[in-house]
Amino acid sequence: MITTRSKQLGFFEPLEVLETEYQNSEILRKLRTMKNSYSGFRRIRGDGNCYYRALGFAFLESGGPEAALGLLRRLEESQNSDEHKTLHVALTEILSSCAGENGQNDTNENLNKHPLLRNKECDKYLRALYERFLVDSSLDKCLVSVVRRFVGQCVTETQNDRIQDFGTLAELLTMALGHESVEAFLEQEVLKDGVEAMDVVQIVAPKALQCQTHILQLDRNLAENGMPTIYHYPETSSAGADEKACWPDVTLLFKPGHYDILYPSEIAKCIVEVQEHGLLKKLREPWTCVVCMADETTEESIQRPWPCEHGICQPCQDGMREAGQSLDLCPGGCSKIPIFT
Repeated sequence: MITTRSKQLGFFEPLEVLETEYQNSEILRKLRTMKNSYSGFRRIRGDGNCYYRALGFAFLESGGPEAALGLLRRLEESQNSDEHKTLHVALTEILSSCAGENGQNDTNENLNKHPLLRNKECDKYLRALYERFLVDSSLDKCLVSVVRRFVGQCVTETQNDRIQDFGTLAELLTMALGHESVEAFLEQEVLKDGVEAMDVVQIVAPKALQCQTHILQLDRNLAENGMPTIYHYPETSSAGADEKACWPDVTLLFKPGHYDILYPSEIAKCIVEVQEHGLLKKLREPWTCVVCMADETTEESIQRPWPCEHGICQPCQDGMREAGQSLDLCPGGCSKIPIFT
């Protein structure tokens, strides 16, 4: 369930939630083991773009203002589409919310910390990021398009690089995977909206976006230590240690056929604090009165007295009070105490 206004990215949820959604004993065992290192996840809409959406948003979120600034500079060099320009404007506005107040202290000890823990003003950045991407679905579409284009550009530039035992990337795409040409692969599999990411994209995409990606595969396969298989990209030999040292870490949860964002425990607290500081009510869907079912377009039109997804318009709230009906519980049947009276 994704209840944000954009309907593309969900809220942060504790990892325990997933335990209520599975019955397979091996999956449950893996989830229990994962809780030693990971605290939560974010649902991603599954429309064929989930890998690109998850990777792009997690890059901006996990990398903090530094990642957004780096992407902004790259967009300035390649504003060749409306999506590039729209994302450029949005990132500029997001960064302006914490400009000149990053409060960083670049000691050796501090540089070893996660970007979200290193930057004292990251809460302002994250709040601005959420207020845009968890609300505006068109901005999400721009991000997906830009990530796809960056991946396509990287494939073109690195097609002669060797990929482990498969020869060059071009040979892997044409001889092993059967694509007519590199260009045909890009047109059919990468640049086309709604097409799921092939395995080879997982190799190229982190280099294209300049991040280190860790993918945990949650499936029914037996795991000796109870931990899901973890895939790391780019592999050690494909990028220099010095180059990767400054790349942000992105962690994705792969449930066969779908990707969500996974959060290590060290940054989960930061994410939760920002999310719960007045953002849940502001970004939550639906914008519909649970009593009269009238659709409203502004936050002020619908009040949310309960910590569930339902809201109520002022006329219905007044009517219930005049009729002596209690607002202690949601009229939609949710057993939730009110946030305010």
